[in-house]
Amino acid sequence: MEYRVSKIKTKIGDNVILSWTTPFFPVAGQYNVYHTYRENTTIFSISSNGVSYGENNQSTKYTYLTRPFDSTNIMFEIRDITLDDAGYYNGGTSVKAAYSGEDVVLLVSGKIFYQPDEADDFDEEDPDDDLDI
Repeated sequence: MEYRVSKIKTKIGDNVILSWTTPFFPVAGQYNVYHTYRENTTIFSISSNGVSYGENNQSTKYTYLTRPFDSTNIMFEIRDITLDDAGYYNGGTSVKAAYSGEDVVLLVSGKIFYQPDEADDFDEEDPDDDLDI
């Protein structure tokens, strides 16, 4: 079996769409989408009747975009990206099955903000000596 992993780069605050193709959609039961960063978490489940975001029918973070629901094309949006959204996304009927198909790695970059303190100065003639770190 061939494994395909896509890599997507984004930054904090952006919205991003992730997608992959699964070899089949379960006739009965559900297809789960997982996110692995610090731990493996089910972010939503799809059945032929619709999507469940845990106990809810809607999510402010994720939106499943594929119609009909039983399509083998899995596509969803993640809104307002944070560093915690970085990681490995995959799906399947179980955690074990999720690691045997196409997957996406999401790389998130952020901004580093440095607030100078009293010991820092800025000297045009010697910029390397400006920051006291």
